[in-house]
Amino acid sequence: MKKKICLLGCFLFFFVIDLFSQFSIQGGINRASEIYVENSASETNLLALKNLTGYNIGILYQTPQNGWGIATGISLSQKGSIINSDSLTDVYRQFSYLEIPLHVRYSFCFGDIGLFGFGGVYGAYALNGQKISETLESRSKEIFTYPDFNNHIDYGYTFGAGIQFFKKIQIQATWNQGLKSLTNYLNGEKEVFSTKNKIFSVNLSYLF
Repeated sequence: MKKKICLLGCFLFFFVIDLFSQFSIQGGINRASEIYVENSASETNLLALKNLTGYNIGILYQTPQNGWGIATGISLSQKGSIINSDSLTDVYRQFSYLEIPLHVRYSFCFGDIGLFGFGGVYGAYALNGQKISETLESRSKEIFTYPDFNNHIDYGYTFGAGIQFFKKIQIQATWNQGLKSLTNYLNGEKEVFSTKNKIFSVNLSYLF
């Protein structure tokens, strides 16, 4: 009997959530960088870094539009950084992640305009990665491949805020901070530094 009541309660909970939820498609620009962690020392930013510009695109599921709610989804997101190894060489580290966020959000509306804020966690799985060295005269590429590319899993926290128009269009700014130290290998050799991802993104969403 208790089992039936629990199953019925779960069904009603998800049914009510479904009534007030919406799917959306989302895309935007990432400004990604990395915190470098020397494998034998403490966390530091030893190298001259530039932000890497990438993209994110995905599907979001959120509820409700007014008051407290939750949001989750799945997206493809580019992360990495640009390293100035010397005055003439830039090294691009690019990774493509499949990412799932889980956010608690609060929103309130003023007619056709709404404001919202959110915070939570994310988990991500790296699908591929590459390292590109570029000078004025040459360009070379090295691919992070399995089993050398052994750190597929990333996770961290995220927070942000945005504005909504006509209950259909959302523009939001988001900060993602990775918590996992990632050590990668190229051609079987361990890199000198481990890294943690950090990303600032601006996204545009359309709600169905």
